[in-house]
Amino acid sequence: MDQARENYPNFSLSLWERAGVRVALKERDFSFLWNQVNSCQGRTYMFDKRFGYWILWIGVLAGFGTPVSQGLSESERQEGFVPLFNGRDLAGWHVMGHESAWVIEDGVLHALPGLGGGYIQSEGSYENFILRLEYKTGPNANSGVFFHIPQHGRQSRVGGEIQIHDSYGKEPTLSSAGALYDKVPPLSIACRPAGEWNELEIWYEHPRLKVTLNGTVVQDLDVSQDERIRWRKRFGPIGLQEHGNHVWFRDVRTKDLGGTDQASWIPLFNNKNLDGWRKAGDANWFFLPSRTIIEIENNGADQSLEFPKRFERWNVLGGAQWKIEESCVAGHYGRGFLVSEGQYQDFHLWAYVKTSPEATGGIWIRWQSEREPGILVTLLNDRHEKHKTGSLVTLGRSVNDVNILAAADGKYTRDEEWFPLQIIAQGSQATVVVNGAVVAKYDPIPVRPGNIALSVFTRSDTVISLRDVRIQELK
Repeated sequence: MDQARENYPNFSLSLWERAGVRVALKERDFSFLWNQVNSCQGRTYMFDKRFGYWILWIGVLAGFGTPVSQGLSESERQEGFVPLFNGRDLAGWHVMGHESAWVIEDGVLHALPGLGGGYIQSEGSYENFILRLEYKTGPNANSGVFFHIPQHGRQSRVGGEIQIHDSYGKEPTLSSAGALYDKVPPLSIACRPAGEWNELEIWYEHPRLKVTLNGTVVQDLDVSQDERIRWRKRFGPIGLQEHGNHVWFRDVRTKDLGGTDQASWIPLFNNKNLDGWRKAGDANWFFLPSRTIIEIENNGADQSLEFPKRFERWNVLGGAQWKIEESCVAGHYGRGFLVSEGQYQDFHLWAYVKTSPEATGGIWIRWQSEREPGILVTLLNDRHEKHKTGSLVTLGRSVNDVNILAAADGKYTRDEEWFPLQIIAQGSQATVVVNGAVVAKYDPIPVRPGNIALSVFTRSDTVISLRDVRIQELK
């Protein structure tokens, strides 16, 4: 108050003190000042008319939307931390699930059980960051903090989840408090009993992931050297989970440490047209009920071919149709390739994929030509097939002539749902990651530069769609 008297001698400080107002201008806590104005129920502070009103209302106007301090110390503010939760509402967050599952009580965010689960995710995205927060749980509660959340797919496996759990007094497991969910157990159990507040810090600065719970380091990982998490997404929003149990959060703040990973990815489509790609494989094909394929020379007369009666049960398909639809590249009807102009040898390819029922296709790597197409990563959700989505195969003259190099089990995808697909070719080894799970790995594959080729082997009105297709060359 002495400092306030020096800086603002014309204020009626007795009224400031009676209202319980802090020196808000120094602390930049204008939202607190606004709350105090509201609490006076129309009564006006007795500031000097020449100065006092202007300071008050400039402070109030500048404070609209400004987050409450929410546990942010002066040293943290100077270091660059900012609050992610303002203590009043969910401004700055997107609710993924039931909005009614989240209530705010005295500046604390409370996740309610019984509404089917869900999470909230930050509007901002981060690569490297420090996240600090406090949480407490009810008995036997299970929750988590997500980071690097993908647009589609399993948040905890494509990005990451640090587990929140009532684990006090128990042995460490893959689902204990402080675990990197389902992959790395905590070094020790450091959480407090249910009902007590815990302090959690997640420090991600690639390749290091360090997690501290109540002052104890529970994770200290080199992500680049750990095969369990090496290919995880490295950029995305932060999230807080509601998983059917009572859990409370407060003082959520973060420091953005920047990063270079995003700049190293090259988009393979411009989302407007097929510039940078060419079509191949436009011959007519016929699909038997058994999916055996016979090629018929079309001589440029696709619509006027006459076929023997014994072919009348077959579906006649011309070359595949490739289109840009709603910022996605989509392959329809028939057999054909869409081949990149660029060639790549060692790379990390990322795409979101969606297939319609009975659609068949894939992504070829180190592609040379139609007769030497390289290695195929399959897109096929048919439960009867052995080479389901994510399998590494080579093909002969028909889709039944399959040499399976590494078969995926197909349990991470469903038709009509987007899922993330990653293909890593490095030296003689190929690795496929579907929805965050490594589903196939094979060594050796031919070591040579080659194109990326998308392919469809579809019939009827089936379609394979891809979006956010990008590539990162590896050294």
